[in-house]
Formats: sequence, C-alpha cells, structure tokens
Amino acid sequence: MKKRIYAITGIAGQLGSVIANKLVLKGEHVRGFYLSNEKNIIPGTEVFYGDVTKPATLEPFLAHDESEELILIHCAAIISISKRVSPKVYDVNVTGTENVVEMAKANGVKRMVHVSSVHAIPEGKKGDIIKETKDFDPRNVEGEYAKTKAAATHYVLQSETDDFEVVVVHPSGIIVPGSTAEGDFFGHFMRLYLQGELKTAVKGGYDFVDVRDVADGVISAVDNGRSGETYIFSGGYYTLKEISDHLAQLTDQKPIKRFLSPRFVKMFAWIAEAYYKIKKKTPLFTAYSMHSLQAPANFTHAKATEELGYNPRPILNTLIDVVNEFKAKRENATASKQTIKNKKKQN
Repeated sequence: MKKRIYAITGIAGQLGSVIANKLVLKGEHVRGFYLSNEKNIIPGTEVFYGDVTKPATLEPFLAHDESEELILIHCAAIISISKRVSPKVYDVNVTGTENVVEMAKANGVKRMVHVSSVHAIPEGKKGDIIKETKDFDPRNVEGEYAKTKAAATHYVLQSETDDFEVVVVHPSGIIVPGSTAEGDFFGHFMRLYLQGELKTAVKGGYDFVDVRDVADGVISAVDNGRSGETYIFSGGYYTLKEISDHLAQLTDQKPIKRFLSPRFVKMFAWIAEAYYKIKKKTPLFTAYSMHSLQAPANFTHAKATEELGYNPRPILNTLIDVVNEFKAKRENATASKQTIKNKKKQN
C-alpha cells in the first residue's frame, strides 16, 4: 500500500491551517507550502517554502516517488472585497492556480481538491435555490474575488483527465473563531462589534459556515468526491441583524439598532474605500460587500451531505466559540500588558 501524503497550498491560511491540524491529529503525513516570510508554521507538518506564482518553487513541494500517493489540496488564494480585479489578486488566484495544476500534472499527482468559493457560481434570481454548476465564467459574476475564483475553477475543471482527477468545493462565507484578518468580512464585523466600535450596520445578510465544517468537507472530498464534480459547502442564511442579536445575547452588549439601506451606503462606499486605502486598512462596507449582502444566497449543500457526509453545525454553536475566542485573546492581551508593567516597576 502506498504511503499517502497530503500536500496543502495556503496551509497557513484560515482554512488550510484547520485542514492541516485535523489531518495531523489523525496521524496523517501533511506537507505544507508556506510563503518565505510565513510565521504560522503548523506543528507536525513537512515544511516547503515557495509561491504559487513561481512555478519552479512548486517542484520540490509536489515531488514524490512511486511508493507514495500525493493528494493535493489547493487552498492558496487572496480574498478580496474589491470590485475591480487587481494584478496581484489575479496573479495568485488565477495564474497561481494554473501553475499548481500544471506542476501537479508534471509531477504525476493523481488527485486534487480545489477550494473555490460560492462567489464563483452565477447568482441567479432572488428566491432561486442555488445548486452546483460546471459553468464558470468571470463575466457572469460580480467582484474581483468572484471573477478570479470563477476563472480558476473553470481552468481546474478543464484540466481533468483520466490520470488527473479533480474535485471542486465551494465554501460560502466562512466564519473562523479567533480570526483577526481584516480581509475576513465576518471576522472584521465581529471584532468591531465585540470591541464596541460598531454602532451602525447595513441591512442584508449572507450564507455563513463554520471553518471546521468546511475543513471536514474538504477531507471527505479527498476520498469520497467524484472527479469532475463540484460541491457546495454552505451553512445557512443569516442577516447581520440576526448575527448581532446573537452576539448581544452571548455578551450582554447592546445589539445594533440602526441598519442602513445598502443603496445609501453604496453611494458613499467609494469615499470610505479611498480613505482606508490611504490608512492601509480594509473597510468593512465596500461597494462589493454591499452587493454581496443583497445578492441571492439561498445555497443548498444537499449534494455534499448525500455524497460526502457534510453536516454543518448551527451558527449559534459557532458564535459561542467566536465570543469565547475573543474573550480569551482580550484576557491574554491584558495579562501581557500587566506583566510588562510589573517588569518595568521591578526595574
């Protein structure tokens, strides 16, 4: 029996790290593709440094011999809530994916799980149930992230052969307890609210899912996903008001009372984007995030449930962990500050 190796791009990211940790705990051999300046090295993983935009650096990462079975899980991507496609995001999300596919084929990789996004799927009409598709075209979706993920997904599916199996998964809005990344819309929203800085929000919502459930789905897709097929990993649709109300109940903070019309906010979104660009920060509400909060998001994960055993947890369970992680980090930060003060007094 061949020794199995799980090779994960984007392993230090929010989803890749969870997948890696789960596999390591199972005693699996995990190989990680890290950027050269990456500090979040997952314990127990075999470390390779490189960049998906530089094909040559993928060679040692994907190399294996006939006694080994290398399973490629491609998570590397840049998340963006911008409307226009920038060269950097395109280079990583599209060209980077093309490089990964071609180098995988050249190194005899037999199976790849590609992490796409529900944003790559054409939106359709409000009220429609959104199911899996194999028709991906950047012209049929809105926003930088969606367009690049649609282009990359199209390339991956077109690359499938008898010798190179591909499975595509589409997570919805991923919730990551403990997230501090500003590019993560929900993490940004949650952090501002829990810090008491968010008094006003926008009407609308989206489909949100726990990162741990997505990771379980990806791992299941390795063995149970059918080659050439796509699977939606959704959780459930929730408005920002419903989420803020849940957070208020869990923290005894006041819920957000004022919710503005997306159309009104969108009129001034370009000013906020310009301001935050100068400050080198990511705004919460952009023209594209306004679009997403109003877009059809009635996704079904029935296919993933039937074929992969995918079973997302209730959002309240996730929000409890979100709040607990936030409190723990705040307490640790307070303790660290106190320790520094005590040392200064002693000196």
